[in-house]
Amino acid sequence: MTCRNMPFASIRSIAAAVMVWPLVGDVTAGNPTERDAVAGVRRPANAGDVRAPLVAQGPANEAVVVRLPDDSLRIFFVDGGSRISSMTSTNGGLSWAPKQIELELPGTAYHAVQVLLDRDGELHVVFHIAGKGNRGYAGRHYNLWHARTSGRRKTWGEPKQFFEGYVGALRCIAQLAGGRIIVPFARAAQSRAGRTSAGTKPSSPTRTTTAIHGNFLHPC
Repeated sequence: MTCRNMPFASIRSIAAAVMVWPLVGDVTAGNPTERDAVAGVRRPANAGDVRAPLVAQGPANEAVVVRLPDDSLRIFFVDGGSRISSMTSTNGGLSWAPKQIELELPGTAYHAVQVLLDRDGELHVVFHIAGKGNRGYAGRHYNLWHARTSGRRKTWGEPKQFFEGYVGALRCIAQLAGGRIIVPFARAAQSRAGRTSAGTKPSSPTRTTTAIHGNFLHPC
């Protein structure tokens, strides 16, 4: 689960699975007939308990879910390495509409992505784009990029790179009380590049936080 709280249901994206925990009192989740009819959903042995999770195939590795103002859920994911796509659910995650393309990317993306709905109702997405340079390992980069919507999520703006180097997994994006959006991440520690054992990647212990404020990006 990302750092955003979702009061209706707790939703997690692990590898390529989507798990939904309906809360007690959720009429849809408590209806066995409707639950059985949802294609691709596996009911656990204790499915008579409305709190039991429903497990279904997710669209991609490390997909993330955002609740929109109309109470629908939208799952975002890197699609084929060249775009960000999404799928929407209007029944609490029990079923999902066909995917739609949200944003074409400026290069080849890694699977990590984080998405935030800000207090003005706009979406922000942060993702990796593969690159080359001397700030990573062996000339390899996973640079960080950011894009946002305007017009109440009608139009995506042009993606902009805000960090160059080798970045690991993205685990969180959050908006602070003052409106600033922060993205914590781990970047490559080049001094440790020669300290790895055979078949393993160098560790990335150096942590950096970048704040997105308006159209500007500020290191923290």
